[in-house]
Amino acid sequence: MSITSTAAAAQAQAVKKCCSARPLLKKFGPGPNGKPVTVDVGQCAGSCTSSQFYWDSKPIGGDDRYTGQEPSSPSPLFLASSYLTGRPLNLFFDSTPIPIDRIFGHTIKLPFNCRDVTRIKLKFCLNASRSSLTTTDHIAIWDPQPGNDLALWAPRLTTLYGQWNPNDNGCLEQTFSAGDLTGVVEYVNTYRELNVGVDDDTGVNYLQLQVWYDRLPKVCQPAKTTKVKVALATGVQTVDKILECECSTSKVGPCSRKPKPKLEVFFHNSVFEQTVDVGRCVGHCSFVFVPWWPAEKSYDVVVLATDPTNATRKINQTILAPQRDLKCQPYRTKEVTIRGPNGPICVEMIDECRCNDNCYKMAHFQEFVEVIRLNNQLTAERRRIFNIGKCVGACSNDGRDDGVMYLDDDCPFKCIPTRYINHKPFLLRDGTFKTVSEISDCDCSQVGR
Repeated sequence: MSITSTAAAAQAQAVKKCCSARPLLKKFGPGPNGKPVTVDVGQCAGSCTSSQFYWDSKPIGGDDRYTGQEPSSPSPLFLASSYLTGRPLNLFFDSTPIPIDRIFGHTIKLPFNCRDVTRIKLKFCLNASRSSLTTTDHIAIWDPQPGNDLALWAPRLTTLYGQWNPNDNGCLEQTFSAGDLTGVVEYVNTYRELNVGVDDDTGVNYLQLQVWYDRLPKVCQPAKTTKVKVALATGVQTVDKILECECSTSKVGPCSRKPKPKLEVFFHNSVFEQTVDVGRCVGHCSFVFVPWWPAEKSYDVVVLATDPTNATRKINQTILAPQRDLKCQPYRTKEVTIRGPNGPICVEMIDECRCNDNCYKMAHFQEFVEVIRLNNQLTAERRRIFNIGKCVGACSNDGRDDGVMYLDDDCPFKCIPTRYINHKPFLLRDGTFKTVSEISDCDCSQVGR
């Protein structure tokens, strides 16, 4: 083999390994002739170049075993959170003697602007006070952002150390990864900080944060698609086909419409060909926390408020175990018109994304003109816009909205409205009264029986 052909083969092999669109044949049918129809729907395959970087905060507070006090530095937002507000604070590392009934808080700031953190490791060295209530203490990673103000992770120290009695001490490490149930890495990616608290009979020797992050994206996924019409015996079916692929991060910050477009090509290979950014929803979602009710169940809890006098210990507690996993879903869409061989068609585009269950209420608006009369005289008109909603999503065959569909059930569960809100009737231009019903809740229910 010549040097030229060898180089060409090596180049072809390198291209094959890179992220790109590859053929993928799928069969649909039967077709009009009774045989399956084979269609190339495409697939994204290959690797994405990724450079791994590492950052170490070094011991914050100094690994000096309580030989001197160093001030902690909680952010103003963390100080205003429900975790720290209205409680006696300990704003020092290495406090001597170790304070009782005082809560520690510190915000670790990342000195770089990076949204591709893949893993973090938090090391903490703690020392219990002489109080008999050290067994109720926690370490917490807190999200103080407006509208959230909740714990991302807050186990009891007895759970982590095995026991946490008066005058105990020790160092531990906790690792968090992108996509785990806590959402800690996603918070760090978004706000480039970590808020750490310890309550409330335990002192802190030092904290240390280690961060692993990528400079480049790493997931090979579709960047441009088109729709292909397939003639089957039962009629025409529309199939998505992948045209181009890209390397990008699978999760970037909180749930939102991804700034980088998802392109869809309409009327491919025709004079009417047009590319539209239909959008996509990407990002992490917080878990839903519910008030503490069942006394017979055992959960790790974080103390949000205590009686300052300590005469009676009144505790407002929150379950930290997530009750359900929400997904980043389209909430609001809009339509644009493009030209086609049979006249204009409407294309739906994602306009807004929110965190929801698999079965959820999506925004859908209706508009009316209300006529306002006084003494049978027309006095004014006003626009009335209602978000009547629509139920979208998938249900399993047992009624849970886990997104798994089963087609062999005679009476499958479907995502349907379960509760409505009726608005007060109002007068229309044609002299009739209109009552608008708005969907309040959607759920998976069995239909057909």
